[in-house]
Amino acid sequence: MEVIWTEKAEKTYTKNYEYLVENWSLEIAKKFDEEVLKTIDIISKNPHLGRYNRDFDFNSILVVKQITLFYTVAGNKILLLLFHDNRQKQVKYLF
Repeated sequence: MEVIWTEKAEKTYTKNYEYLVENWSLEIAKKFDEEVLKTIDIISKNPHLGRYNRDFDFNSILVVKQITLFYTVAGNKILLLLFHDNRQKQVKYLF
């Protein structure tokens, strides 16, 4: 399946990556990047693997303990919506 990054997904990914570089290390940020790529590969092969939320009509999957990826499936495309820091606001306030 084709994977499409929304603008919000790009911004939230970058924000999380930069936070890791600034507050932890480049090595930790690279591990996060590897986990993101691995997760995207997994959902591209099995798009309904993540937990489905009927209220908001999207799926979510844990990338690392602190970050959840929200995405939706539209036909043969997967739209990455955002990378959410699980320590932040509840999901219902993001959409």
